[in-house]
Amino acid sequence: DVQNHRCTVQTSACNADNRCGSSCLPCPTDKPFCLDGRVCTECRSDIDCGDAEYCLSGQCSPCQSDRRCGSSCHSCPADKPFCDGRSGVESAQCVGCFKDEQCGINGKCDLSTQTCENTCKVTCPAGLLCDDTRCIECRSSVQCGCGQACDTQTGQCLQNPPDSGQDQGGACASSADCQGDECCDSSKQCALGHCNTTVKVKGGALCACSATPAISTKNDDDRSEVSNHPWLFPVVILGLFLLIYIIQAVRSFRKNRPAGV
Repeated sequence: DVQNHRCTVQTSACNADNRCGSSCLPCPTDKPFCLDGRVCTECRSDIDCGDAEYCLSGQCSPCQSDRRCGSSCHSCPADKPFCDGRSGVESAQCVGCFKDEQCGINGKCDLSTQTCENTCKVTCPAGLLCDDTRCIECRSSVQCGCGQACDTQTGQCLQNPPDSGQDQGGACASSADCQGDECCDSSKQCALGHCNTTVKVKGGALCACSATPAISTKNDDDRSEVSNHPWLFPVVILGLFLLIYIIQAVRSFRKNRPAGV
């Protein structure tokens, strides 16, 4: 699959930016990229987006996540794993914390230093974090390995099970852990597709959804009316021919009618 840069058993017949989806229509200018031959999106990868933006499940989003933080969209280090972008992407920076929830069980965030204050009741081996009475691997996905993601409830790094059969996507806690043309599905695995649960979906079904994705909605592109009603075009053409015939008939009648009638 040249468009999406991956190996697959079979590609869609309409898997190009100018011929996308079941109706084989060109992608609109605001969503110019054909994703997996099913849906038009703003981007396939980070390079399709502007400065201080990255591709989040087919949509360009500001770099305010732990793995893409600030104007350079860099990944936060393990000792400062959280991206504080509350004042905007240009001033976003990696910190130890900016709210208590990021400091684990009974932990507090010192807002003056943006570091966690924790009471440790156990001794943890090297490489693990102390979380009150337990030892954990992570509080953020940046503290996990490549293709892994942090389950913040258990403090463990998620990874693909051995029999998952996934050659591309890794484990994920959210779509921010996946590639630009993937989304985090219900099994917490990165899967090829477009999903965005924070805004109204325009141009595709959610990941792991049984609905058939469409190229665009009425708000995205007026051509959707034609694609959703294939009989509309021939009806319009027939109506035009009928109108032309009536006009010509009226003109002929007026030209040939007897004088004084």
